[in-house]
Amino acid sequence: MMNKNIVKVTLFTLIIFNQLNIYCQNSAGERNHEFVGSVNYNFPLGKLSWVYKPTVGIQFGFNWIDRDPSENKIIKTGFTIGALQFKPKADTLYYLVTPTTYGTASFSKYQLVYATFHIEKIKIFNKTGFLIGADAGLVFVHYTDGHIDANIDYYEESMEGKLMLSPQFGIYIEFTPKINATLVTQYNALISLGDTDPNSVNYNSNAGIYRQFVSENIRVAYTF
Repeated sequence: MMNKNIVKVTLFTLIIFNQLNIYCQNSAGERNHEFVGSVNYNFPLGKLSWVYKPTVGIQFGFNWIDRDPSENKIIKTGFTIGALQFKPKADTLYYLVTPTTYGTASFSKYQLVYATFHIEKIKIFNKTGFLIGADAGLVFVHYTDGHIDANIDYYEESMEGKLMLSPQFGIYIEFTPKINATLVTQYNALISLGDTDPNSVNYNSNAGIYRQFVSENIRVAYTF
């Protein structure tokens, strides 16, 4: 059965895309482009937070802009690429096997490289505004882990493409007609695709696994 969190995030992201797409279709204002650079600080959640500590990432993007001065709104659609890597909290972690014995676990960096489609709507109040948006695309994840105790001794390397869904909201600040910045909080859901049936051509032993983290972004954009 599909994880309830996966269903919730997927539906929420689809709702945002649908609503913003309606705004895009109805937009009839100024049209421009922009390059975007971003630095983000990322906080692992759930099982990722058991092993990994927060980290810095980078992101770059290109957007098409529709600005409607009559309704004080901006619609941006575009593409984003980014990368980050979570570092483990320690070289070796310990877990309880029996009341008197422990096992050891070691993890590599949890590396992510992603490419997504981006859409956002900004409601303008003078030179500032409030935005809501979403990203959807693919993220490539690489990591290794090993466990040793009285019952098991194994080492595993994983390199996998996952679905990435990222609803977001934030504050928009316009410094000049060419330069603007946004402060954005972004929730990121990483969902393993495929089929858990070993006989399926789409078999993936990780299918349905759900990982998550939150990003606090500072984005700076140049409009042309």
